Amino acid sequence: MDAQLPHWETDPIGFIVDRLFPDQRIFANEEYWETHPEHKQRFEAANAAAQRFIESIGQILSIEQFDLILESEINRFLEERIEIVNALDAKRFFNNRLAETNWDYWSKISYWTPEEAVAISFGKDPNVVNLQSLQPYAGNSLFVGSFHSQMQLISRAVEAGQLLAKNTPAFFLAWALRTGFHMDPRAIEAVEARGEQIADWKTEFDTLAAFLNSLVEQHGRTEVELRSQAEQAQNELETLREAAFAILEENTELHAKLAELSSDPANQKPTPPRERESMLKLILAMAMKKYQFDPTKLRNSATANIAGSVAQIGLKLDEDTVRKFLSEAKVLLQDKTD
Repeated sequence: MDAQLPHWETDPIGFIVDRLFPDQRIFANEEYWETHPEHKQRFEAANAAAQRFIESIGQILSIEQFDLILESEINRFLEERIEIVNALDAKRFFNNRLAETNWDYWSKISYWTPEEAVAISFGKDPNVVNLQSLQPYAGNSLFVGSFHSQMQLISRAVEAGQLLAKNTPAFFLAWALRTGFHMDPRAIEAVEARGEQIADWKTEFDTLAAFLNSLVEQHGRTEVELRSQAEQAQNELETLREAAFAILEENTELHAKLAELSSDPANQKPTPPRERESMLKLILAMAMKKYQFDPTKLRNSATANIAGSVAQIGLKLDEDTVRKFLSEAKVLLQDKTD
């Protein structure tokens, strides 16, 4: 396992000595000392300086100072490695023009695979830059490392159900924008230029959820309004019902009075003209207001309703008699109109 750790982890002192006194390593080959005595001199000078440095640790040089030197040399080493790797990457095939994405083609294709999507995210042509073509540079290229990192993000998104094994460009770009996945801006521009709506299931779900919530709120308001209207209608209906019972009771009393007058022999004498006219007016008013009698119609349901009301109080009065009195009474209304 130690072989996989960096040198500064397994031997921090040796790492610093090698960084501070590189001649000790560079000129350590004794085969050249006879023909190149200056190599031996540089090696011995570096070796002596390295020994003095090692002896100073813990005595002249504190542990804190040593840690600062170690951190500084690690950062320098990493920066140097990055520069070297970047310089190498700049000359490799994936950074030449032939490796660039054909945006017209890849923006109109029906779907992207995860590997294709990674290449496109870097602006590379998936047919040129892919896992197979990058394999020889694994472990010695920052670009290849980034490619694998992007690939892992997409693979896990597929496993989690956020993406499919094959995604339309618009769907994939929507996921990338929502999750912060690195994407070449030209990919978004190319897809949008075709009129594609960049939206994934999460975006569509949020939009639909907002719409449904608004419907629920509206339904709640409507339900309250309908209940209020129903209560108001119920109250009005109860009022009308009470008024109807009052009218029915009044009509019953009037019919009873009329029956009483009719049965009294003293009242069998002909009704004086003015009294008869008043009686007809009374009959006409009750028929029109209480039984919706319409003088302009030849047939009226009021006739049967009045006869029925008389029967309810135990008296008899046929419809023809009712119709006779109503016909006689409506003449008074016609005379007034004329």
